[in-house]
Amino acid sequence: MSYLQNLHFLLSFIPHSGKFMIRCSFTASLVTLSLFLLSFPVPSSAQQPTQHCPAALSVKKELEQKYKVKVTYFDRKDISNEYPDHPTSRTEAYNFGMQKSHALQNLLSSSKLLAAMSKSVIQGCNSVGLVGFGEAYSDGGRSFGLFSDGRIGEFACAGRDTRSRWGQKDCY
Repeated sequence: MSYLQNLHFLLSFIPHSGKFMIRCSFTASLVTLSLFLLSFPVPSSAQQPTQHCPAALSVKKELEQKYKVKVTYFDRKDISNEYPDHPTSRTEAYNFGMQKSHALQNLLSSSKLLAAMSKSVIQGCNSVGLVGFGEAYSDGGRSFGLFSDGRIGEFACAGRDTRSRWGQKDCY
């Protein structure tokens, strides 16, 4: 006769603790025992979703509501490896990828509007030095960044086989 009727292992997240827990439960002769086996921390990047800068969220909202484009890709990324010569303490970029449409083509043709939106994000987000706009999941688009003289300007195209420097971007 077997005394062990059920054996279960449970992996669960402990809310607000940043830890996972493994627990073993087994039932033997109508008595259930639960044993706490192991607890380990979750890496901080997995604990919380990316906290976006309010200025970037405002530009995203403006793109969608005022300019009627659908933002399908909205990302903040580290650019320190891509641009080792980035402005001091400006190690991040925001990218706004939008669904292809006539409204998007009109938006991308307006240098002044894109520069103004970039300025809003760069001035409102302390770690951001570069802002990109374009059709989602495609090459190209337009990028604007903070230059050493304090102005915010558009990045120029670099050659295909050239390592981009600050103020340049790959163009295909």
